[in-house]
Amino acid sequence: MKNLSKVLWGLILIVLGTIITLNSLGLANIDIFFRGWWTLLFIVPSLINLLSGKDVKDSIMWLIIGVVLLLAAQDFISFRLVLKLIVPFIVIFIGISILLDGLFDTKVNKKVEEAKTQDLESVVGMFADEKRVIDYDFKGAVVDTAFGHVLLDLRDAKIKDEAVVKISCIFGGVDLMVPDDVEVKVKANKVFGGIDNLVKSSSRKADKGSKTKTIYVEAFAMFGGIDIK
Repeated sequence: MKNLSKVLWGLILIVLGTIITLNSLGLANIDIFFRGWWTLLFIVPSLINLLSGKDVKDSIMWLIIGVVLLLAAQDFISFRLVLKLIVPFIVIFIGISILLDGLFDTKVNKKVEEAKTQDLESVVGMFADEKRVIDYDFKGAVVDTAFGHVLLDLRDAKIKDEAVVKISCIFGGVDLMVPDDVEVKVKANKVFGGIDNLVKSSSRKADKGSKTKTIYVEAFAMFGGIDIK
């Protein structure tokens, strides 16, 4: 179902509003502020994302954390024990996530590995903003940013058949702008970050009959955001 997350959020707000209304009219006495109610701020969004198929790995991690915190708030387990284990749990979960991404090769991985280093441009934004506009023959680029922002504009780039872009973003942001006649395939790995591919292959293709080009993007974001549009 399209917009499933919006439907679920709508239902949750309707139920919450109904409970508050019934309590206000004296028709019910439902305590919505039970011990550990604040853990729902972790649990509910995680469940909605899982049901919607969004950010599955991150959602699983936050769902587990939310449930454990709820159990601790309800005195089923010790809060002190939870506080001791929560940080190593997050580190282990992130490690497993990265390990699984590395074990299962994808077409994007192979394309990135096959790309010749000398053909890739270097775009760096460290503690600063960097803008690169490319309007010539382009085979690929390596984008690195930390505490900065990079704008890589490929809208006028001359791409023969395919190109490779490898992005590493830590505490920063990257905007990758691509031509209308390309399809973008992304291999994403994130740690408390966001990677959004806003390019719709069905609507961004060139005129019918022309060959669509492909940009393979391998992206890593840690406490940062990457937008491809």
